[in-house]
Amino acid sequence: SVSANTHTGPRRKETPPPGAGTRVFYESLYKQNPHSLMALKYCVEYGCLPREECEKAVEKLEKMKLAQKEAVRNRAFNAVKTEEAVKKRRVKEENESTEVENQAPPPPLPDHDDLPHLS
Repeated sequence: SVSANTHTGPRRKETPPPGAGTRVFYESLYKQNPHSLMALKYCVEYGCLPREECEKAVEKLEKMKLAQKEAVRNRAFNAVKTEEAVKKRRVKEENESTEVENQAPPPPLPDHDDLPHLS
């Protein structure tokens, strides 16, 4: 258990008893990785953190959520840019292949007998 004296500020759900399996899991995950979004979210929502730590965790959680939303927006934007780039490349390749098809054939190679002999 992170602390027996937990904070109930932004808690949205009833705090499980200290030995409850999910609480033990998320508290230990939070101890091992304080940057884990799911551990942080659980500990804040279920009121498993001491008051001071909870206040900092709420701020951190909000920053992480904003960063996550921004990352999703960027991925979507980049996906659109990538799709546009792929379309442009396909159009360019199609135009280049059409240009090659429309080019005059190269002149025929000279016959073997027409080549100058080095003797």
